[in-house]
Amino acid sequence: DRIYVNIDQATTFGTEGRVAYNIDQLAPYVQLTWIRRKFERSEYETYDTGLPTVSSRLGVEYSKDLDSDSTLWSDLYLRLSSESDEFDGAKNEHKAGWTTLNVATGLDFGEKRQYKVALELLNLLDKEYTPATENIPGKGVTALLRAAISF
Repeated sequence: DRIYVNIDQATTFGTEGRVAYNIDQLAPYVQLTWIRRKFERSEYETYDTGLPTVSSRLGVEYSKDLDSDSTLWSDLYLRLSSESDEFDGAKNEHKAGWTTLNVATGLDFGEKRQYKVALELLNLLDKEYTPATENIPGKGVTALLRAAISF
């Protein structure tokens, strides 16, 4: 139900910041992104590009060194997004803002902590939402198992 059309020009500007405060092994934090994007075509120009103006992440991280080669960590956080509108030259599509509750825990290990394994549980309150850059509604409660190696 979508037809993607190239635009003539896009202008994007914004800022992103993160503030955290370490209290022993806990670190409450706030990450905030403000962004504006304008699409220009010969027929019209619009700031309604489907991108939310404000998105944020609020949480608290925990980390504990188990030994000289491994760190256990956890992150309990909210992801938030403001509402957005997308104008395609003919009609406007509105997407509501949303918030999800999430938790992640993992282990970084190895001589340089180059190995990482993590389990993430996302959207714990099973809220319906659609990320602004996608057309598919967000999944319900989701579990992700991740493994990574840094070279």
